[in-house]
Amino acid sequence: MPHDVRQLYTDKLCPESEKIRVMRSTFKIAFHVNKSKQKGGIVPVMGRITINGTISQFSCKQSIDLELWDAKSNRATGRSERALHVNRELDNIRMQILKHYQRISDKVSYVNAEMVRNAWQGLGTEHATLLAAFDGHNAEFAKRAGKDRSKNTYDKYLAVRLHLGNFIKSKYRRNDLHLKERTLFAISVFTCKPRWGCHRPRLGCTASL
Repeated sequence: MPHDVRQLYTDKLCPESEKIRVMRSTFKIAFHVNKSKQKGGIVPVMGRITINGTISQFSCKQSIDLELWDAKSNRATGRSERALHVNRELDNIRMQILKHYQRISDKVSYVNAEMVRNAWQGLGTEHATLLAAFDGHNAEFAKRAGKDRSKNTYDKYLAVRLHLGNFIKSKYRRNDLHLKERTLFAISVFTCKPRWGCHRPRLGCTASL
């Protein structure tokens, strides 16, 4: 297996149309051992994701004899059962992280190392986008609409969600905006047209990211 992440990515996961974009991004996965945690010559293996200047580290939940670790190749050396096992696990981690990176970058333009690490670890915070957050709010509100929340208010939230999605597509040519994007934007007025069943002239919403 090649050690260059970009080449591995383009060879295994990326269609021809995506190769140029991937090669221009600064994306790297590296493995190292934590010598400060050495016990009886055994050290834990750690991973590090670097994306466009952001860094996130994680435990690979693997350990190896320090003498078997090659810092230059980021892998265990030799043909011992332990070395082969650790290398297989690291290869699997690398491929899983690459898949998550591709999936997230297909959805939003802003991707950082923490988002990819969280996705790989199953924490789910890569979905922290504006419309996803709005959808989550509306889903929770819907459970209470007609009970201790107004059905009319719920309908208005749905209308705002629709107009917000259209605004993002029109102004940013995007399907969504990530909450961690360092973009300041204002959504000043959404005109609520009669076909949405709302008789008020406008619904206002201002947001800063």
